[in-house]
Order: sequence, then C-alpha cells, then structure tokens
Amino acid sequence: MGYFFKSMGPYGLPMIIIAVAIAVLTVKKSVDLFAKKDLPPYKLQSGLHAILFWGAVSAVFGVLGQFTGIYRALGIIISAREISPNVIAQGFAESFTTTIFGLEILLVSAIIWFILFSRYRKLTAS
Repeated sequence: MGYFFKSMGPYGLPMIIIAVAIAVLTVKKSVDLFAKKDLPPYKLQSGLHAILFWGAVSAVFGVLGQFTGIYRALGIIISAREISPNVIAQGFAESFTTTIFGLEILLVSAIIWFILFSRYRKLTAS
C-alpha cells in the first residue's frame, strides 16, 4: 500500500487530502440529510455539490499525474545512453497509479453525491 502512494509522485498527497475532504463533506452532509430535522433547503444543499466537484478535481490530478509520469519516463529515455527498465517502470507506475486513484475517488464521490442528492430531492419535494 505504501508503494502505491509513493509511486504517485507529487500528485499523491493532494489527492489523499482531497479524498479526506470528500469523506468529511460526506459525513457532514449525511448528518444534515438523514439525522437533522427541519433544516431549510438552502442549508441542505449547501456543500452537497462540492463532493462531486472535488471528485472531478481528483480525476484531473490523476490525469496530470499520468502525463507527468510519462513525460519523466520519456525524458529519461531521451537522455540516457543505457536505459534501466526499473527507472522507466517507475515513471509509468506514477503514470498509472495517479490515474487509477483519481478515477477511484471520482467514482466513489459520484456515487455518494448521487445518493445524497437523491435524498435532498426527496426531502425538498415534500
């Protein structure tokens, strides 16, 4: 697991922070939508779309990580006389792990947003 996060390069930490922020927003909005009673609609909706927004930002970080990982690997290929497969693989590992992690965060945040937004619409329809 540590290798997975280490191989994400400079985009790993922001993506982990975004994942934690999504978790905090999810808990807050879940309490607002499922436990609290008689909140005005603007209070119920406040922060709800941020869950999906930060999931999309995480996916963008994943794509940026993919491009920088491939760019690094290609830079090493260009500058080296002898190419070490381990160095090249490290660049590609950064490329794929950031993309995978970013898309996983987006998928989870989209599912959470859909569930919470459905609850919001149900509460405001009545």
